[in-house]
Amino acid sequence: MNFSVDVIPEEFRSDLMKATELLRAFGAEEIYVFGSMIDPTRDHEKSDLDLAVAGLPPEKFFRTYGELLGILDHPFDLVDLDSDSRFVKKLRERGRLARVA
Repeated sequence: MNFSVDVIPEEFRSDLMKATELLRAFGAEEIYVFGSMIDPTRDHEKSDLDLAVAGLPPEKFFRTYGELLGILDHPFDLVDLDSDSRFVKKLRERGRLARVA
């Protein structure tokens, strides 16, 4: 999906940059945004930051999540794209993932 960080509201960009830096430090190989953040027509007033990662070592997932809780200013979701869940399959099938790193 063609994507520009510019579609993300300014107040969320700082969180995205902090999250990207931390996720990379913990070993994530790919980082994506999905959901309302990548839809410029949506009202973002009540949005959260939906993040998806691939390549993050499974044993680091919850520690990484906890670290993100401590540094991000907005609510967020973190999805492990390496899992075999139905949700992940739907995300991948629909192609509604915008790679940011």
